[in-house]
Amino acid sequence: SHYFDAFAEKHADEKIIDIVQKTWGKMSDNGHTAALKINFSANQQLLINKALS
Repeated sequence: SHYFDAFAEKHADEKIIDIVQKTWGKMSDNGHTAALKINFSANQQLLINKALS
């Protein structure tokens, strides 16, 4: 999540949401499970939730 913070600070939320959506679509079910176990910051989690809803 360290790189996520640095990247997200430089880009609009809409861009981050789009990237998460595209990346999620390329991931396997095991990848989804692993990604959801990562401890994200509150802001990161908000962006991820928006992307996946």
